Amino acid sequence: MSKSRTGNDTGTCREMEEKSPTLEEKLGKYKTENEKLKNEKQSLLSRLSQLAGVQMTENNPNVTDLSDINRPINLGEDFSEIYDNEYTDVLVYLKRKSDDVKNMQDKLLKTAEICLKFCEDFEKKQFKEILGVFHLPDDRQSLPKGVIKHVKDLRTSLLHKTEGDLEKEFFQSLTPHQMQNSLLACNDDSVKKYISKCLSFFWRACIQTPPLYFDFSVKPGTPFDNAVHRKCTVNGPMVTYTVWPVAYLHEKGPLLVKGVVQCEKQEKTPVEGLKPKDSKDGVNLHTGQTSLPGRVTDIPVTHINSRGTEPTKEKNVEKSLASKPESTSREKK
Repeated sequence: MSKSRTGNDTGTCREMEEKSPTLEEKLGKYKTENEKLKNEKQSLLSRLSQLAGVQMTENNPNVTDLSDINRPINLGEDFSEIYDNEYTDVLVYLKRKSDDVKNMQDKLLKTAEICLKFCEDFEKKQFKEILGVFHLPDDRQSLPKGVIKHVKDLRTSLLHKTEGDLEKEFFQSLTPHQMQNSLLACNDDSVKKYISKCLSFFWRACIQTPPLYFDFSVKPGTPFDNAVHRKCTVNGPMVTYTVWPVAYLHEKGPLLVKGVVQCEKQEKTPVEGLKPKDSKDGVNLHTGQTSLPGRVTDIPVTHINSRGTEPTKEKNVEKSLASKPESTSREKK
């Protein structure tokens, strides 16, 4: 019996040893499949999150993509810096040649406007070409969700390369009229840097979804609006001309950066009822006497009372002087 039991136990051990590699293989296989399923799940969750983010941010300026270095708030700061730095440098250069500040500022503004118009046209042309590669219609409203966002991301990643081609094509596209009415024909380094900065900025502004909007068209004679403009050097109630455009988050959208305007100089008008000074051109306004070399002359004058209405004769003036010790003391001095 003991021998037979020993034989049975040996046989069982051999069977278990033969089955053991098969179980280990199955366990390894299950582990691999489990890992694969985990990766697929993570990938799907990531794609779902991206899709939700695209649907939320695409063409929606109210939601800011914090991962985008060219988000509107940053672009607004860049826009202000161009006016503070490059614009000012060009103005200093131009003042060495002319005193006509308005003409200089008009040309600086026109140069920026030409750069913006070119970037808008180039953006539409490039967008159409990208969609054509995938045989998609050039209709942004009918495109599937996510396409516009992906195009924007592609453009952002290729900014450095695009800006070089952009500047080259920009100068090739200029007309004689544009060259004459702007600073585009000037070869000074400060002007070249200003043009380069404008092109770079307006291109980044145009590829936003939706693009930023700029208002260059403030009509002369428009009342100054402190909500959207800053005054340049002259303080007045009416706008004379635009110095730097207003930037909006999008067309008909909220203000991003205030523009700069030059205002009409306001002439000072005398205020009715204001007390006159004690003397003017050698004439004492209280007594009516004037002192000239070699003679003293009495001049009848009128005196304006505190309400600035009824004139009084010289006798009334003397009575009023008697009740005003300050005036008397000044005459004695």
